[in-house]
Amino acid sequence: MKLYTKKFKNWHLDVNEKDWISHYNALRKIEPRLVNVKSMNNKIITMKHIDNSQTLEVAMTECKEQETLMHLASQFFSVVSNLISYYKKHYFVYTDLTLDNFLCDNDTKNITLIDPDSFVLFDKNNLTGHDDLILHKTARAFEMFTHEVIHKVGQSMIFDPREKHE
Repeated sequence: MKLYTKKFKNWHLDVNEKDWISHYNALRKIEPRLVNVKSMNNKIITMKHIDNSQTLEVAMTECKEQETLMHLASQFFSVVSNLISYYKKHYFVYTDLTLDNFLCDNDTKNITLIDPDSFVLFDKNNLTGHDDLILHKTARAFEMFTHEVIHKVGQSMIFDPREKHE
């Protein structure tokens, strides 16, 4: 298995690695479409490298089959639902939701959420104004990309009278 390493983003370098990996692994048990993180040491994350894939943005834009598009959208909404459920209990939140942070396997059409360093563990008993701002921006991103996926699915359902239908 090929591995990929990535350094944690600078804005949360004070992360407790043991707590972070514990929450990541617990969430991954609920949501296996998160990239498989093998380890985290000295703010370096080692994860499974994902081959033969493209971003969800590209996959949905180029998709010509309604059934495949619905499969992609269904997976996206399932991941988002699981992220929100876990966040509400544990304040472990994904702060960089974009369609480019989901990879779609070109063969199976299954998706994987990448960029694990975008997960942040907040202290729910000691939220700062900065934390509130991050959580607000994250909520807006979830809303925006949920609408984008719905829009892409809706566009694909529009009947084109120039196409031949049986």
